[in-house]
Amino acid sequence: MQPLLSIVIPIYNNERTLKKMVDSILVQKFDDWEVLLVDDGATDSCPQIIDDYAKSDNRIKAFHKQNGGAYSGFNFGLKKANGKYITFGAADDTYEPTAFATIAEQAAECDYDIIFMSMNCYECDNNQENKKLLSSHTLKNPLKLTDKKSVQLECINFLKIGCMDSVMQVYKANIIKKYTYREDIIAADLFVNLQVLEDINSASYYNKPLYNHYIYIYIYIRYRYQYWNWKISFVST
Repeated sequence: MQPLLSIVIPIYNNERTLKKMVDSILVQKFDDWEVLLVDDGATDSCPQIIDDYAKSDNRIKAFHKQNGGAYSGFNFGLKKANGKYITFGAADDTYEPTAFATIAEQAAECDYDIIFMSMNCYECDNNQENKKLLSSHTLKNPLKLTDKKSVQLECINFLKIGCMDSVMQVYKANIIKKYTYREDIIAADLFVNLQVLEDINSASYYNKPLYNHYIYIYIYIRYRYQYWNWKISFVST
């Protein structure tokens, strides 16, 4: 039977945080999901960890591949995912317990082509302790968009203010599966989101944070500097 939701999580040497992410899925208030844990050539204990999870719960699928980067993991998971909707998670983030139930409620409401969920961003140490809330990416009010023009205009606004790359996105599978993430650049998801807009006729934005994104500042500064320099030049053109 087709699950409502597939969650694709690329994994590379995330043994410190991986269990926290998977455990945040296992305690969800909604259980019609599958999670695809894609080992991207990890050299730590992650391969064994995901195999153990897969043995303990048949909704958890473990895959192993050669290292190719996060977007390579996205592409691999997209091909394997069976859900009506697909979303992507990071092995060093976590979900709030009501995240999947909220997605299900939004999907049942209007069969949206894409569902946006707000997130909290934390700065933290290696073990997600001593964390400090940096921002909550939310709009003042939820959005319910059911015509193509409104969806495109609002999503372009998201891109301009940096919101679309700072929220959890849940795509209808028959739309996102048409596309492939480039594996040779950073911010490949931005290009996919621009392409996806051509196929989206309805969208929902739920404005209470249900995803926790953790920033390990000592690793992240160089990446974000490169990314924002690139994005500023892209959006201004």
